[in-house]
Amino acid sequence: MNNNIQTPNNQTTNQQVEAPFDPKTVQPAVIGELRKDRIGKPILVLEMLVMFGIVLIALPLVYTIANDEKSFVYKWLHKDVVVVDEPEPTETKYLDGSTYQLLDTSTNMKYNGIVIQAFKLNESTINCRIFSLNEKIDFDEEEYYLEIYSNSLEKIAAIKLSGIYDFTPKDTILTAGGLTFNTNFKYFGKMVKMTDATYPDITYTKNEQEIGSFVCSNNNHIIKYTFKNDYLLSIEETYKFVKSDYDDSAYLELYSEYQTKSTNLGAGVSSTEEDADGFTFKASLDLEHGYMIPETVTDNNYYEKDSKAKVIHYAETGKGFDCK
Repeated sequence: MNNNIQTPNNQTTNQQVEAPFDPKTVQPAVIGELRKDRIGKPILVLEMLVMFGIVLIALPLVYTIANDEKSFVYKWLHKDVVVVDEPEPTETKYLDGSTYQLLDTSTNMKYNGIVIQAFKLNESTINCRIFSLNEKIDFDEEEYYLEIYSNSLEKIAAIKLSGIYDFTPKDTILTAGGLTFNTNFKYFGKMVKMTDATYPDITYTKNEQEIGSFVCSNNNHIIKYTFKNDYLLSIEETYKFVKSDYDDSAYLELYSEYQTKSTNLGAGVSSTEEDADGFTFKASLDLEHGYMIPETVTDNNYYEKDSKAKVIHYAETGKGFDCK
């Protein structure tokens, strides 16, 4: 019996035998990559928000500059467009009203915040506009005058400013006693605020008791002022209104106004009497014996007791009265 085992002819005899598996020889293999930037970066989000905010703020600014005709950017974008810069507003220039100024339509003079402008000289009056730059001013409680000078700077009149003025320019007519203008000459004016020391002294007839008076007249308006030692004692007034000088409505309005004035002054002190020609207003104010002018009566020809004669004379002359 043959015990030798023969290899079948159909099997390969040179087949290699694999070595045993050794885990130490295994090399790592990359099967994927974890990207950290996919997790998110907070600082990047913050930067984007800041950039977005800058764009929101910058866009309106850029738009404004690009549409500003005075800006460099606008001029660069519109090289072919001629841009005319608008002049800056200038402050109104006023002449010094405390010194001589030519009285004509272009004159614009100021003194202590009071403006007088646009002078037009007529035969014996001055048309002008007056207003206050500060606040409302009542000239009847102040001693402001417009002094008028000839071409040789000789003073020919002093016009008392009266009435109430504020910021709104008011057309005004000024005149003084004996004032006349010659169209062939130039005239000058300046504004002054009188004080007790600057009023000129006057002379009028007095008796042995130093009592005297002068009368101020202007057409049909006559006022007598009586003084003692140059201090006011009494006022007597007569004012004749001729009906033909007014239309019916104006006459009736005046008549009613002076009737009311008579009532306010008091019985026995004043009267308003009508006649065929019109009416006459009369008043006799005895300040020496305690009569006081009521607050309901406003009249810039009335003065308080002990007002000085030279002040009244200067003021009434400056209103157009002839006082002597």
